[in-house]
Amino acid sequence: MNFADRLDVASSSFSEKPLISVVMPLLNAARYLQRSLGSLAEQRCGHFEVVLVDGGSEDGTLVLAAELLSEASIAHRIKLLPGSSIYEAMNYGVDLAEGDWTYFMGSDDRLLAADVLENIAPYVHAAQPDVLVLPGDVWIEDPGYRYGQNWDLPRLLDRNISHQSAFYWRNAINSL
Repeated sequence: MNFADRLDVASSSFSEKPLISVVMPLLNAARYLQRSLGSLAEQRCGHFEVVLVDGGSEDGTLVLAAELLSEASIAHRIKLLPGSSIYEAMNYGVDLAEGDWTYFMGSDDRLLAADVLENIAPYVHAAQPDVLVLPGDVWIEDPGYRYGQNWDLPRLLDRNISHQSAFYWRNAINSL
């Protein structure tokens, strides 16, 4: 079996259904993966999977991603979808995801602390069926500020929720 054939096969790390699926679209992102996937490897909560959808990288992204995820024993799926846009990759990733909740992460993003998924887990477990999105905060490194905090209706009407700081109930996404 060659590497391209293995891209449609899930890792052997799946022992139970994941709570959260981290969906990451990729395109020539090898230079960012140590940091982004490293922040996932540091997570103390292990009930998550990583779904990578690559638009046709030519810089070794797929090989490096597979190596890093396997070395960290992170359950993962990798799909090659040449020519796909970032949004096509995100949508395809949702289709591949098995977790009840979806988190979209850019290849150049990282989770700021090792307890991010651990801290969101109780909220995800306690969410009522009418809760479709659990918003959070995102740190904007340049110029250095926190975006998010209290999301009430007036603030939501004035600003948007950054997709990198929100957890989405997968059934709500699939029903659209």
